[in-house]
Amino acid sequence: MSSLLALPGTEASAATGACPAKGRIASGYGWRTHPATGGKVFHYGVDIANTTGTRINAGFSGTVTYAGESGNLGRHVIINSSGVITIYGHMNSLSVKKNQKVRKGRKIGTMGSTGMSSGPHLHLAVKEFSPSPSGGDYVNPTSYFKLPC
Repeated sequence: MSSLLALPGTEASAATGACPAKGRIASGYGWRTHPATGGKVFHYGVDIANTTGTRINAGFSGTVTYAGESGNLGRHVIINSSGVITIYGHMNSLSVKKNQKVRKGRKIGTMGSTGMSSGPHLHLAVKEFSPSPSGGDYVNPTSYFKLPC
């Protein structure tokens, strides 16, 4: 993990996140065969499968930097939590808006199958912030969340 996590006031740290959603791990972080395209790709998150409408919670307190719909992730939410960015994709409904402050464990929406998806699930991704053009590096969400929960 980056040294950013040692800064005072940084809440997000190893395996301290609130449960983002109940369900089974359908796909882990790393190389896999893409379920929709069949191609070999690196999966930058963890897919938690359950039924449409399953509650999705903020893993950490922070600020919603995006809440909307676009591309492969469909409806999704991005939350910046003092240097750790969490991404919640393929949502059925959103319960938050851009620039809204959220608390750890608060409902941010429900599970769905929007965007490029093969069934209802939450795509959970984590980036450790950096000032680089990419905005940071993806890391395995299990570094921040005890999954499944």
